[in-house]
Amino acid sequence: MTKSLIAATAALALPAAWLVASPAASANEFAGVKKVYETQVTYVKVIDIGEPGTSHGDIIVRNGVIRNTKGRKVGDFTSTQIVVDFDNRQGIEDRQAFVTLNLPGGSVMIMGTITATQGAAPVGPIVYAIVGGTGKYIGAMGTQNSTPSKKVVNTFNVVLNFV
Repeated sequence: MTKSLIAATAALALPAAWLVASPAASANEFAGVKKVYETQVTYVKVIDIGEPGTSHGDIIVRNGVIRNTKGRKVGDFTSTQIVVDFDNRQGIEDRQAFVTLNLPGGSVMIMGTITATQGAAPVGPIVYAIVGGTGKYIGAMGTQNSTPSKKVVNTFNVVLNFV
């Protein structure tokens, strides 16, 4: 009975250990890698929750395309931002942002908080956390630095720094 219990425990533990080790092995593939893209917003929808105008819980949804440094489309993105704080006197709002970059081979998941003019895209540099991914990006970590383009409206220069 004891030998059967030990064998059964080992049989269950080996696949579990493989699952735990796999994301780390995949994430190391990108350690120290920097990827540069341009994102262009093609769709924006503001969902006004509660009182008219800016209020807690308002949602801003953005979708668009991702291009490489040669201008070729390599993917698309979605961004959902939820208003978590605001100041009507100054006309600003803080938003919790959830971003997914759909790239060849998988998706990169990004989160962070931004401050922007009410109802508008951020105008300054933004730093988000890369919190994971799918496909070849499983276990990815790092930062995404976004800067509004000075050449094209609703376009951001994006740098992914994987660690």
